Amino acid sequence: MVDVLHQDMYAYDIYAEYLNKIEQYALNSNINSLSLRYYKQNFPLTLGVHDELDVVVTDGYSRTYDIFDFSPVLQMQPLSYNVENDTNNQGVIRKTQGTLTLLAVIEPLPGDIFNFYQHGSTNEFFGVDVVNFVHSVKDLNIYELQFSTANWDKKSVEELNINEHYYYVKEFRKFYSSALYEDYAWLLENRNTMLIDMNKKYDCIKMFYTDTVIIGGKDFPLSDYQINRANSILLYLNEKVKLNIKLIVGKSIERNPDKLVIKLTEAECYIDDPNYVPPNIIDPNVPYNAFAGKVRSELLNQVYLLQEVYWKFIEYQAPLDGNPDTTGIVEQRKVFKEDAVDIVRDLNQNIIGE
Repeated sequence: MVDVLHQDMYAYDIYAEYLNKIEQYALNSNINSLSLRYYKQNFPLTLGVHDELDVVVTDGYSRTYDIFDFSPVLQMQPLSYNVENDTNNQGVIRKTQGTLTLLAVIEPLPGDIFNFYQHGSTNEFFGVDVVNFVHSVKDLNIYELQFSTANWDKKSVEELNINEHYYYVKEFRKFYSSALYEDYAWLLENRNTMLIDMNKKYDCIKMFYTDTVIIGGKDFPLSDYQINRANSILLYLNEKVKLNIKLIVGKSIERNPDKLVIKLTEAECYIDDPNYVPPNIIDPNVPYNAFAGKVRSELLNQVYLLQEVYWKFIEYQAPLDGNPDTTGIVEQRKVFKEDAVDIVRDLNQNIIGE
């Protein structure tokens, strides 16, 4: 007897994997050649709009935008140029029009503006006229935009009310707030060196990562519990962000009953020092040390540091109109989509946006 429900779920899983591959290949082949700075209207923060009447009060009206830098463009048709007589301004105007396919910006709207990255003091700005949602790929947020020359210059754009500045990070395929810039810079500076050091802790026979801690000139191995926890996190991170770690066999991603990944805690990065003798008298002037009498494992500490930084990116909810309920680092969700440009360079030092 055929189980139709499982047949359907299998088909959905195949389709989800197919969409993920489309996104991955489209990004890798296009994003280095074309991306743009997108100014999205933030209506909840725009002043002078009466929601109950759906009207704009001109007195005190002030439009607010969010900037989405390095917004990936999958494709764009050649621009068309029109020269026409403008009776209002008593002159001839030159207007540029075009169509492009934008990825990752959530719910772009007519009236948004954007510009392509250019060198020099001048820049041409375009206004979004029509937005067509690509219905077959909702999870990827792909939209076809029809646009034309906007009546904006660089000075007027610089004076816009800007709520937040987001950057598209290729490795995770999501936009992130500028608040995470320091975390991304830390990854750029430290990740590769840490992975090189961690690979020295790889057991080629057992085919997983392990470590020993030297205490008083003697080697003390990690417990099976610590080894399993460290390898679980490495497997999970490698699944999400492709750390390119060595093969781990016989280990799995550890999850709690709610199917959420169990994180490595800082306390689990230590083992007890058998030679430690606690003081008889506690000096109130000495700060409390929760790890007194314990020695830290280099491997576990490095896994923990990578986990804490990467978790911020994995758990980050894509922004939508600055709504605090839909923006920021959220608690771990049961279902993750494998996510990916970067602020200046990606983790492989490839320049984005040029």
